[in-house]
Formats: sequence, structure tokens, C-alpha cells
Amino acid sequence: MPTGQPMQAEMWLVRTVNDGVLADIERYNSVINAFAQKDNGESAVSWLSRMINEGLLPDKTLVSSTVHSRPTTKGFYSRLVEELGLYSR
Repeated sequence: MPTGQPMQAEMWLVRTVNDGVLADIERYNSVINAFAQKDNGESAVSWLSRMINEGLLPDKTLVSSTVHSRPTTKGFYSRLVEELGLYSR
């Protein structure tokens, strides 16, 4: 799995899913973090949403890295974190 290379990480995840491999939290986490590290919060948020739509719940570290990569999403994802019960303030 490519690290720090979001487009390659994204292509890898899509290819594995297309090959019939179930995407798990670690696979999504790799893609989300790759985008977040490159300050591409929009894509990180998009993949986080896809993960949640697949029924996989993120941990607080993943949500935190995604939130900090895209400041305009802080309010939405802060509420999401609270609703998921990932941590309390």
C-alpha cells in the first residue's frame, strides 16, 4: 500500500474492492490519512464518509486527522464524533 501518495492509495483501495476484497478500517484509514497528510481535506472527508456509509466506524484519531485537514468541516465532524461516541469533551 502506498503511503503518503493519496492518488496511488485511492487507486489501490478501489482496485482491491473491485477484485472482491472487502475494505476494512485499516484500508480506508490509509487512504484517508494519505489525503489528510497532503492537506487534501475534501478527499479525506469524502473517503471518511464512504467508510461510514459502508458501516465502518472510524476511531477518534482518524476523525481528528480528517477534521484538522479541512478546517471548514470541524463543526460537522465534531458533531459526528459526538454522535458516534468516539470521545467526549
